[in-house]
Amino acid sequence: AIAPLAACANVLVVSGVSIGIGFSATRLLQSGMIPLAQQPRTQLSNLPILFGQVIYSYECICNVLPIESALASPAQMPAVLYASQSAYVAAQLLVALLPILAFGYVES
Repeated sequence: AIAPLAACANVLVVSGVSIGIGFSATRLLQSGMIPLAQQPRTQLSNLPILFGQVIYSYECICNVLPIESALASPAQMPAVLYASQSAYVAAQLLVALLPILAFGYVES
């Protein structure tokens, strides 16, 4: 009974991310990257926020054990893990960096 709801949620999430990437890519292709002087700078005071986000992102690693036991060949787990984590990192970088390069830092 919850599967259709989960499917709907997944479709909405993918749609929202796709729209955001589409707007950013369109802006980037039309206007080019923002000037280097306007690009955001990293501040040491933001390090705790980054640490929290990184820990939260890799918290889902606990879900790997059931996947490993369900694999037909558990010896392939390292390859599956590396591939899935690489895809996750690439998607996160795309979602995080593309809008910054297209629009710059938004203060409000």
